Amino acid sequence: MIPFLQEQYPQLDVNLLRDLYYNHVSLGKISSEQFFGRLGLPNVANEYLDKCLKIDPGFFDVIKNLKDKYALVMCSNDVSEWSQFLKIKFKFDKYFAHYFISGDVGFRKPDLSIYRFMLEKLRILGDQCIFIDNSLKDLESAAKIGITTIHFKRGPLNYTYTPNFTVTNFIELKKILSNQKAIQS
Repeated sequence: MIPFLQEQYPQLDVNLLRDLYYNHVSLGKISSEQFFGRLGLPNVANEYLDKCLKIDPGFFDVIKNLKDKYALVMCSNDVSEWSQFLKIKFKFDKYFAHYFISGDVGFRKPDLSIYRFMLEKLRILGDQCIFIDNSLKDLESAAKIGITTIHFKRGPLNYTYTPNFTVTNFIELKKILSNQKAIQS
């Protein structure tokens, strides 16, 4: 959303935008409407989410197979209202058993609190969980409490953490997960 808003409204105060996003709306301290109001902008969230966010090719084919073997959980840094919009648009309830959205729980990845909260609510230990993310920083944090990590690599990165596994597409992910012990729901 931040790059989209900066492109659409180049006059925006970037520091205010980042502060409101990272420290307020994505932690559930203010609503989406309040976020846009404080920026002096119309609420363009649904326009952005509807037109700009796409699901990777292969996602639904792989996730359909994985949901029978794993209890799939979404852990995302997102605004509550935006996450709800995407959940409905992409029918995520067909695939995901639980959601831990930063705007709902008040913690953002890579804060260990979100992973601890998730494990506590799911009543599992870290070694019973596989966490897939495109952020090495988020994966490194999750690994600190015993979670197996899979990096969904999107491009070149300069970060020192080495995850348990690295994939670049959903076919590779499916192969790795087919060799992992299933986590029962």
